[in-house]
Amino acid sequence: MQNQTLIKNESRNEVRNELRSTGIEIIGDTPWGTHFCNFFETKHDMLDILVPFFKAGLEHNEYCVYITSDPVTAKEAESSLRNGIPDFEKYLKENKIEILPHTEWYLKSGKFDAKDVFSCWDDKLALAISSGYAGLRINGNATWLDRNLWDTFIDYERDLNDHIRDRKIIVMCTYPLDKCIATDVLDVAHVHKVAIAKRKGEWEVFETPDTKRTKAQILKKNEQLSNRIIIGTQQLKEAGIELERSEANLRSIFENNGTGLILLDPKMNILLFNGIANELAKVSFGKPYIYGENMHDLIEGLQKEEFKNNCDSVLEGKQIMFEHSYHTPEGSVKWFYTRMFPIKIDDETNIGVCISTEDITARKNTEFEKDKITSDLLLRNKDLEQFSYMVSHNLRAPVANIIGFSGRVLQNSLDDEKKLIFIEQINASALILDAVIRDLNIILQMKTDTTHKKEEVKFSAIVDSIRKSIQSIIETENAVIKTDFTAAESIKGNRVYLYSIFLNLITNSIKYHQPGISPAIEILTKTENGKLYIIFKDNGLGIDLNKNRDKVFRLYKRFHPDIEGRGMGLFMVKNQVDILGGKINIDSKVNKGTIFTIELNQ
Repeated sequence: MQNQTLIKNESRNEVRNELRSTGIEIIGDTPWGTHFCNFFETKHDMLDILVPFFKAGLEHNEYCVYITSDPVTAKEAESSLRNGIPDFEKYLKENKIEILPHTEWYLKSGKFDAKDVFSCWDDKLALAISSGYAGLRINGNATWLDRNLWDTFIDYERDLNDHIRDRKIIVMCTYPLDKCIATDVLDVAHVHKVAIAKRKGEWEVFETPDTKRTKAQILKKNEQLSNRIIIGTQQLKEAGIELERSEANLRSIFENNGTGLILLDPKMNILLFNGIANELAKVSFGKPYIYGENMHDLIEGLQKEEFKNNCDSVLEGKQIMFEHSYHTPEGSVKWFYTRMFPIKIDDETNIGVCISTEDITARKNTEFEKDKITSDLLLRNKDLEQFSYMVSHNLRAPVANIIGFSGRVLQNSLDDEKKLIFIEQINASALILDAVIRDLNIILQMKTDTTHKKEEVKFSAIVDSIRKSIQSIIETENAVIKTDFTAAESIKGNRVYLYSIFLNLITNSIKYHQPGISPAIEILTKTENGKLYIIFKDNGLGIDLNKNRDKVFRLYKRFHPDIEGRGMGLFMVKNQVDILGGKINIDSKVNKGTIFTIELNQ
């Protein structure tokens, strides 16, 4: 057993130490089990790197698999390899290379499943080894990848590193740069040992610390490559210049991607941030970020503990995404999409927290506008139902009576006394018809006349004016009106509508009071989360909401038929509150009283 373990370890070391040509000059030779990627801007860039990659594999007896996706078809891929690789027809006839569409590799079951893809890797490697090939070389194009699969695919890419470790496999993944935001570039670079990209006509490489360390170990152990270990002063200078260029390119991506980025160490100290994040800091905290300061100390209130919990979750390997809003000093609202995810921050095992914040105000405003349009359409539909009801019931009935009674009057057989009775009936029906038409006029005027300018309206002034206008009713019914506007004394809005709302609710409370009990009305205000609430309480007859909740604010709905009324008041209140952009709720118990709560934007 011990000998078998020793043989297996020696086999693993052989795989790790054996260097293979990538065919890509900027990368050079690499050991088996290497998983690297490239970012391309054009189809030509992608084909430019894939031809030498597969040429090296075919010339060194490796079984090659080319997994295609837009913008390159399988036919175009074959044509590019034929043009760039001598004897390509021979390799193709001998089945030394396969060219497959991504649907036969990543989506074999109709959807992406990492287990299925890993099974493909294992089957191809087994086929290659059993057929006498040195190993397996594969390229996969990620252009097909949808945004909703991104995190799942990155997890798969991370697991692929472990899956091919100590196996005779070399993998190069290709990603379209125009579909990747800054955080995507960080995701991809984090799960590959090497990342290359073509910028200004030249290929540039970004290596992770793990890759550099692994290469150094291999070079040190391999005597045949010992001459590469000795690096002169000039080579060190050149390497330093190349590193500076790589860092400059990463900094360019970091600064110019339209997303605010912050990097924190495990203790939430700020290690790095870009200009956009710094501008957001000035808005949120009133000052720019400072390297080394603690992010947790900048946050106040309940968000402080929430932020700490989020960071703890990220350090455990989780990713957190959420939307949040911010009220600017100018009174507008900005919306942001924030993502928090773990990222390696040095050559050791230290994991930090990367925070990306994107301004999504335009998208959210579009969503709100769509919601408003939908709400307006629903409201208009309800209005049409109300008008349909008025036409079919309240207009049709008096018109039918007028037609019927006038027909009888025109009969010569009637005496004067009966004609007088029918004429009185015609007059009564005409008065009813006139009342309905006046109601229609009031409703139509309310729906169309929204031109009243906004002004500062004091609630106490409205109540005082109403007291004077209905003084005789208040004295007759011995009504008491108490107010408490301490929380909010006024609001900027439409004075006409606010006056009408107060008047209808106050007069309703007096009209529908309990017999033998003096009406007691309480009006108060409160504020919460940027909203203003006006609350009306009374001790009146109340409404059975179990039976009538959906009818309370409908036209001509009356709940106390023994008391004179037309069922217009609460309908008018609801529509005027809607026009003001608010909401109204009711809580009522029979013979206990009613509470109306109006919610308005401050």
